[in-house]
Amino acid sequence: MSATSWFTSRMGAMFLVVIGLFFMFRPEWLGWSRLSRAVGGETALVSAGVGCAFFLCASLAIEKDQIRVHAAEMMESLHSLLFGKSYKQDREAVAILIRTLDGADPILSESAYVHLRRLTGQRFAKDPAVWSSWWAAHQKTWSRTASAQEAASAQEAASAQEAGREEDDSDTDI
Repeated sequence: MSATSWFTSRMGAMFLVVIGLFFMFRPEWLGWSRLSRAVGGETALVSAGVGCAFFLCASLAIEKDQIRVHAAEMMESLHSLLFGKSYKQDREAVAILIRTLDGADPILSESAYVHLRRLTGQRFAKDPAVWSSWWAAHQKTWSRTASAQEAASAQEAASAQEAGREEDDSDTDI
């Protein structure tokens, strides 16, 4: 916040406090009676002040809601940037697939297991308790891109080990 905007916001608040004090104490030396005669009496002046207070409260509530919506949009953008555009759908899918692992239908359960491994990059057994505990620990930080990268590096390591074993096998054949 710049010095000018800080000063402006503080001055606006001070002005509202002064107006509030004016309506509370009705100072004669500031022209309360002249102002009340001008607007049609003290009741009309107090009604105008109360009406202005409600308009001010309404505008502040609207502004607060706009700020809340803007903050939510910024958080959504940040999550999309950090976790990818479809992070919500991916997380919902993982939760649904974990629940499906425990289902009565073995075909659905097997399909859920295959898709969980593909989506998360994890190679756990087909045990819903294991998957549930992993998901509880990683639900807030998990992203599909990170899991895919981990899976790819694990696959490369497995391929390298397999290639190393084949070389060892070919050496022993000679």
